[in-house]
Amino acid sequence: MKYVIPILSLIISVIALAVALPRPNNLGIDYLGIIVAIISLATAFAVGFQIWNALSLENRLKGLKTQVEKEYSTKMDSLEKRLKDDYNNRVADLAIVSAFSTSITFAEMSINNNNYTRAFMFYMRALESETIISKSSDIDLGTSSVHMLKKMIDSDSMPICITDQEKQKYIIKTIIDSGKEELIEKIGIIKSKMFKSEHTQESHKNP
Repeated sequence: MKYVIPILSLIISVIALAVALPRPNNLGIDYLGIIVAIISLATAFAVGFQIWNALSLENRLKGLKTQVEKEYSTKMDSLEKRLKDDYNNRVADLAIVSAFSTSITFAEMSINNNNYTRAFMFYMRALESETIISKSSDIDLGTSSVHMLKKMIDSDSMPICITDQEKQKYIIKTIIDSGKEELIEKIGIIKSKMFKSEHTQESHKNP
């Protein structure tokens, strides 16, 4: 585009020269022929430039198309990955919520059957799920296992005896991981009141 104005200026200048100096018969040089040749050359140059510009534009459009397709593909891949991660996280959250609800239900059933040790362990499972949800999601569970755990720890009417050392470690770890101060401060009571060794249990059975 920047060459068009100079070319037009050249053509107009040549035409003005031809008008100002009409062709004489006594000159040995056919200057009008030269002028025509110059005009033809300028025209050919202008046409060639337009062709080159059109080809160049086509190449630029192809490059732009490739760039747009690449950016679109990258954005689509990123969106797909984000949606997949969100879906997986949501599925994981729903699985934990389901585990929490199931644990609460089995704990209540165990209390109805007077199996307080089993109920306590189910409430601990619910506390574990509750802790995971609170750290990874904003889901409102609508209830909590903390109240029932405190009640069972303080109650003398719900005897709880846990002899398995792995379960004992699990209980302490779950309480500490929960960060619930009202339960953490009762770890000493849990150890002295609920935790017993298998040897001690056998001694009580066979005095």
